[in-house]
Amino acid sequence: DLATVRALFEAGADVMSSPSHEAAVEFAVKYYRVMGPVAQVSLVLGDDGAVLSYDPIPSHDPGDDLYRACVEFIVASHYRLDKDLYGPTFKFARIRVAYPAPAHARAYRQLFGCPIDFDQPCNQVIVDAAWLADPTPYSDPITNAMAHETCEEVHAGLRRSEGIAARI
Repeated sequence: DLATVRALFEAGADVMSSPSHEAAVEFAVKYYRVMGPVAQVSLVLGDDGAVLSYDPIPSHDPGDDLYRACVEFIVASHYRLDKDLYGPTFKFARIRVAYPAPAHARAYRQLFGCPIDFDQPCNQVIVDAAWLADPTPYSDPITNAMAHETCEEVHAGLRRSEGIAARI
């Protein structure tokens, strides 16, 4: 629907206009649900960088192909978006996934160019602290404030509709 398209546009504008990569990551995690997620996403910021954790919604079994597909989709989407926004030098510091190494595990290493750990307790992408501190190339406080306001309105609407659905 039109509201979703508008929310996606505004979310992209907010991420692009954020003052730093850290602010962009925090925004993306907060409003990720606006984009129709396949996983719950959480963020922990520390001295070494950011740890983004992904918990697939359609399946909770790391042995399930759907689980692996959801994780592959979200990690690859995150990577591609960051490459498009921040250029060819962007890369993850490390990737950890809860499922066993698939037959195509070599493709992970070729695509992402970072260490990848399989059979881990959870699914995580680690981003280096130095990168987080860098300003984004299209930082603009006015665009950022407008986009942030719109995303907050859409996010509030999602929370209201979830409340109504839960009462039914």
